[in-house]
Amino acid sequence: LQSCVLPLPATSVVALKLVHSLAKRQITPLPEVIYLDSAHEEGEVLLELNLAWKALAPGGVLFGDDWLLPEDDEDGTYLEGATHRDVLRF
Repeated sequence: LQSCVLPLPATSVVALKLVHSLAKRQITPLPEVIYLDSAHEEGEVLLELNLAWKALAPGGVLFGDDWLLPEDDEDGTYLEGATHRDVLRF
């Protein structure tokens, strides 16, 4: 399993815990890339980020969506949202 894509039809929390557990038992390697499409609930975004970081291979890439830089937030709604606050906490 040196190169594979492992689609997991599960919530982020369940899938990330499973991926970390499989790697810990040396069943699969730690992923080098994790795309996180978060739940957008305050606290849960931070939990998902922490689990994803823990499950990621050293030097890996963690990315997602629904994050805007201040200059790209035309109406100010994203900068006030749970995703933004939890990303900053992370």
